[in-house]
Parts: sequence; structure tokens; C-alpha cells
Amino acid sequence: MSDLERRYLRLLLCYPCEYRRARGAEIVGTYLDLAEPGRRWPSVANVVDCAAGGLRQHLWVVEGSGEAMTQGSKRRSTTPGDRALGRL
Repeated sequence: MSDLERRYLRLLLCYPCEYRRARGAEIVGTYLDLAEPGRRWPSVANVVDCAAGGLRQHLWVVEGSGEAMTQGSKRRSTTPGDRALGRL
């Protein structure tokens, strides 16, 4: 396991446990696929993206996995990770 992969796995702690278990490998794999060769640390944009994604997932869990969301809260911002993972 590379230093970069280990650091991305650590960033996944931003996500709820069940979400990490279900999608962690996919998320880390996507970040690794998009990383420039030789990179040893996640970019600032990727750190912010991962933290925002984790917060977003925590909020979904709090609101009943998104099913109880109000019309106004259905709008969401997208991040580079959303685009890379096809979550637009």
C-alpha cells in the first residue's frame, strides 16, 4: 500500500462507517486513478472534497438517508469528486 493510498484511507474517516464500508474502496480507487504520477499527498482540493462528501453523507444519515429531505434541501453543490464519481 502506497503512502498516498494510506492517506486517502485516513481521509475516509470523514464518512459514516457504513458508507465507508460500502464505498470506501471505490472512493479511494477513484482518487488514486485521478492522482498525478508520483504524488505522495492528497491535493488540498481532494481533502476538501472528501471532507465535504463525508459531511454530506452524515447529513443524509441524520435526515433518514435523504428520503425525508425537504424540497429546498434537495439542491446540492457538486465538487470535483462528485463529477469524477458520476454523482451529478
